[in-house]
Amino acid sequence: MERLGMPPNYVVRLEGEQAALRRHTLRVLHIQRTQFLPSAHVLAEALVFGVIALMLFLKTEGAPESLFLFGFISFLFLYIRRLIRTIEKPFHQEHESMDDVSLYLLREFRKQLSQ
Repeated sequence: MERLGMPPNYVVRLEGEQAALRRHTLRVLHIQRTQFLPSAHVLAEALVFGVIALMLFLKTEGAPESLFLFGFISFLFLYIRRLIRTIEKPFHQEHESMDDVSLYLLREFRKQLSQ
């Protein structure tokens, strides 16, 4: 680019931006491949299923309030379980949920570079 007459400060800035883009891309790849605290997942799974199993064996009179409470607590625990899985891997390629981080900017940038 310097041979084409581009000022050296622009070339240096472009190289810095390329390095930052590489660094961020590698960070995303590292986050995707890292499994965060597998023992914490086992603990969370055991807690969720343990609490739900214990609530199933509680003696109730069959009142609608107790069924509502059981359903609400079960929903909270199961949702927290799903939320932990979603937070662990935010950069899905398959777009499995609405909570995934969109990578459309990188795709658009790749299209522009190929043109």
